Amino acid sequence: TPVGGPATPPTDARLRWYQPDGGAPQRVEVGASEVDLEPWGRLIARLPIGEAAARELSASALRGRVSDVTFTWVPGEGRPGWRVRGRAQNLGFNLPGGRGSLSGLSGSIDGTERAGTLALAGADVGIHLPAVFADALRFDRLRLQGTWTQRGDSEALRTASAEFANGDRAGAASGDYVLGP
Repeated sequence: TPVGGPATPPTDARLRWYQPDGGAPQRVEVGASEVDLEPWGRLIARLPIGEAAARELSASALRGRVSDVTFTWVPGEGRPGWRVRGRAQNLGFNLPGGRGSLSGLSGSIDGTERAGTLALAGADVGIHLPAVFADALRFDRLRLQGTWTQRGDSEALRTASAEFANGDRAGAASGDYVLGP
């Protein structure tokens, strides 16, 4: 149980810390069979992973449950590297840089800071993307399959398929969205 935080439910977890010669960490790997994210996110943010990484992790306000998950973090100057793979239930988090938040999602993810795939579904889903939508969106039902890629200073999000419904609307969509120059 982290100091000042909620109890962490039992899990089968592993932590690998690569720190040559007592210097800054070169790579941190975290994995688990099943994890309640909120207490574990608080615990990991208290580890000596660097002030910027701890601040970013705390700001993400992770919540929900993940299973069969592996996360690798490679701190460094500029843009840090990472890799994530796993499944999630009722996931919620704040996007980096205050770009919004997502909640109520379940599905799978496999990717790095450069590229990846995701498949999501959920009921009572919240999406807050102030650069895209003036108001937060709520969905009674949402399904999405997509990819992301990072090239230079741009991030491209590709939605192969999306289906949504709430009390006012139902529909389907696909398309691409590019963030950055």
